[in-house]
Amino acid sequence: MSEIIEILGEKKFAGSTNTSLSSRVILDESNKIRYENNLFYDISQQKQFTTEKQASSNFRMYGKINPILSLDAYESTYNNDRKINLDLRIFDFNLKNWSIVVLKSKPIPTVRDANDAQLYSKGTKIIQNSNTDLTSFTENVADFAFNVDLRSGIPARTFTSFKNQENYGLFFPLGHNFIKGDKIKIESKKRSAIESGMYEVVFTEGDRVFINLKAKSAGYVNQTSDIKTNTATAISLDLVENNLANNVLTENEANTQNIKGLTFSTVSNANLNKPRPKIQPFVDPEFYVTKIVEKEALEYYVKNLEVIAIIDELDDCAFSTNNLQQQIKNYFLNNSLNIENYINNKGEPLTDLYIGIIKNGSPNTTSFSDVESHFNFFIDFVSDGDGLEKITNSSKGFNKKVNIGDSFYYALCENSTENLTETEISEIHHRFIHNNVLFNYKPFYKINLKLKSLYIEDSGDNTINVPNYAIFSRSKQKYIWRDIYDVGAANEDGLFIDFPFMNNSFYVFNQINFFLVPEKRCVRRYQLSTNDITSLGSQFTNEFGDILAGLDLNENNNEDDPNAVKPYNQYKDVKC
Repeated sequence: MSEIIEILGEKKFAGSTNTSLSSRVILDESNKIRYENNLFYDISQQKQFTTEKQASSNFRMYGKINPILSLDAYESTYNNDRKINLDLRIFDFNLKNWSIVVLKSKPIPTVRDANDAQLYSKGTKIIQNSNTDLTSFTENVADFAFNVDLRSGIPARTFTSFKNQENYGLFFPLGHNFIKGDKIKIESKKRSAIESGMYEVVFTEGDRVFINLKAKSAGYVNQTSDIKTNTATAISLDLVENNLANNVLTENEANTQNIKGLTFSTVSNANLNKPRPKIQPFVDPEFYVTKIVEKEALEYYVKNLEVIAIIDELDDCAFSTNNLQQQIKNYFLNNSLNIENYINNKGEPLTDLYIGIIKNGSPNTTSFSDVESHFNFFIDFVSDGDGLEKITNSSKGFNKKVNIGDSFYYALCENSTENLTETEISEIHHRFIHNNVLFNYKPFYKINLKLKSLYIEDSGDNTINVPNYAIFSRSKQKYIWRDIYDVGAANEDGLFIDFPFMNNSFYVFNQINFFLVPEKRCVRRYQLSTNDITSLGSQFTNEFGDILAGLDLNENNNEDDPNAVKPYNQYKDVKC
């Protein structure tokens, strides 16, 4: 007899009862992958999470900023130091005084031919001061001008050294990326110094490079020639003392100054009471130098950054102050930042972003100058109006916060098209003057988002799977590129970059130590014993900036001489 019976017109098994169907919802992933099965497909929550993570291009930026603001500035006198009064309200680390922004590197449109075919360059190739009309410089040597054509290479000048009397020396005011054995091409603008041609780097010493060419006789020749004629001869950096701590014009000084081999032109009607006379950052370079790798001449430019988001949330980090008793801050970008359609200055998908901390202008223009930028080497030595670009402009009312779309100089870079590498040589810093004290800071901090492959891929005999950011190699006669790894994926060396992923966004944390430093002449210095130095904590790093510099044994260090070099004040025992 069949076990199937008919109940209310339905066929069921005898003895069956009505029950409620239920299913479990798994909210977390265990070590063992679980599968839910139905008639159509299998579902893995771990696989779904990985798929969404790899497909996401959304980033949320947050982190901490430790504002280390050195606000103790002193005016040096012969007997003691007098503290300079500063308006501390304009330094308070809040969104009224400082703009916190997110930036990316910016391709720069350029025109290449008569048909106006537009290309995107990787950066600024010609650097010049944007605050002064360059045409007036040839008529008035007192006018400021800064004009360097990086298409020809990195600017350099001659110097002679008693330490090395065998090899010809080059001084690079903007820095360099040369090492021993590098092949370099020199384009000489002053044939009397050295002929244009190919040379080899013998060794390097900081910003000085020696090449395989016999040196000229070492000796210092005082530069007093007119800047327009540029007839200055070789400079001995070993003998030139830049008394930058007391860089004040006197009646006995000439119309030019020497700072590390650079000629500085002073304003003819300069106020002798001002510590920073109007200066010429460097005269038209004697040489332009380019590194040669295999058959490629590397290119040089200044990378530009563009603001793509503004951080509008800044609050106190609970129970957190630094050693200077200054409040540590939290910052957070409320909205997700989608970088899928952005490209960097080389036309590649973004692999890094930048956090920018930029000083806003002050309504008190009598004691606060415009914020300007310059190469970090020159940042301490330039006067108001001598910057490469104005960040704020009180004369035009540009004292408001930074806006989306604003762009800034970032760093001098060296690029290889064949090796697909970009090296940052020297950075751009910002500075402003308050109560005749110059403050400078590093404005931009890079955050790496993705890794690039260590190996260069090429198209081979076909172009089917070539990414749109690949470039054509003249030496290989094929397209080349570096693969870009997803967040969390490891490269060939096993290294990887990963961030927490939730709400379809990556949460990128970054901690920034933000230093605001007064110029060296306004920093009080002391002579301490070794025990004193080792007992100091890191909190004294700012106050005793150049404490280990010591006295120069080759200079006049007589403390009774008012013109003697005094890198610090000495403690003295006072008789009772």
